[in-house]
Amino acid sequence: MLLGPEGASNTLLLVAGQFSGIIFIFLMDALKAPSESMTEALLGLLVPTLLSVALASFLKESPNSRAAAWGSESWEK
Repeated sequence: MLLGPEGASNTLLLVAGQFSGIIFIFLMDALKAPSESMTEALLGLLVPTLLSVALASFLKESPNSRAAAWGSESWEK
């Protein structure tokens, strides 16, 4: 597997973060209470955020990226 340049992957990560931030803001505005309070919307969106952090903690690094970082294709052996 070919790994992309670090600058390209960094840019994609930043763009994804910006995009998700914009979606988060629009959802907060759509879910706000009739009293114009954002507290309920913030607490409601906190749950999926914490869930995604918990799920991300179970992700493992790809053997291909570890091998590329160490300069060896047989890192696992």
